[in-house]
Amino acid sequence: MDIVRIKHLKLLNGLSQNTSMIDVANSLNLTQSALSHQLKDLEERLGAKVVIKKGHRFIFTNVGKRILEASQMILPELELLNSDLNMLMKRQVVRTCTECYTTYPWYPYLVKSMEKKFPKINIQINPSYTSDPLNAVLNGDLDIAITSEKKIGNRLFEKKLFKDKLVAIFSSSHPFVKVKKELLPKDFKFLDFIHFNANNRESIILKDYLAPHGIIPRSVRKLASTELIFEMIKANLGMTVMSKWYVLPYINNKDFKIIDLNGSIADRTWYAYYDQSSDGVLGSVCDLIALSMKRKE
Repeated sequence: MDIVRIKHLKLLNGLSQNTSMIDVANSLNLTQSALSHQLKDLEERLGAKVVIKKGHRFIFTNVGKRILEASQMILPELELLNSDLNMLMKRQVVRTCTECYTTYPWYPYLVKSMEKKFPKINIQINPSYTSDPLNAVLNGDLDIAITSEKKIGNRLFEKKLFKDKLVAIFSSSHPFVKVKKELLPKDFKFLDFIHFNANNRESIILKDYLAPHGIIPRSVRKLASTELIFEMIKANLGMTVMSKWYVLPYINNKDFKIIDLNGSIADRTWYAYYDQSSDGVLGSVCDLIALSMKRKE
């Protein structure tokens, strides 16, 4: 016979968070009489006391402490399990968007992974929020925002996805491809730099990588479409700097070549942000997004 049941775990968890039987009963949606009966039932099963009431506190015995410890591990997992199962039982749309990039070469991998683990969840890309996906989550327009900038001071849950590097992308016919293994700030004086710009934000390459050295590219062009940026590079009308994970599908393309970027600015971490009050399944979706983003062609 099972000595401890789920209701007993909830009971002790409630006792640890409240100072009276009335408060515990209310937190568990039980009458005080039903709560007392559950406690008596548990102690009879154990043949030992689990709590002793002293003043305004419940003092846990050694037996009670062990059950409480287990409840604090089991109940959150049970809640997550129920959340995942509820999600599997109903069709739901999860809306996401990546900051700065308007194409999603990793999306097919994500769809395949989602079909296996969460067949009733439809993952939807909303590129219209590319310029500021974080606020879109805060406003309820997105469920998950993906960004390479750590956001501080918001009520959203942060999940680290993976580490990445910035690399320079050139046309395969650009002269630098044959002579440069690494790009330095001074090299940009001879380059036509194109950067993604959908909301007039200054490029971190211009602001944090080149400006401290007093370097200005030969020319700067702002475009709000990553597709168009790659077409410009293909035509040898400029170069750009992007995350390595993003350009992986293009590495085997004869039209493009990448060169490493010198300096610590090249290192970056990608994060996912979502509402803490949302279903726990979003954390699992973020794990699948991370795996899909890192996958190589």
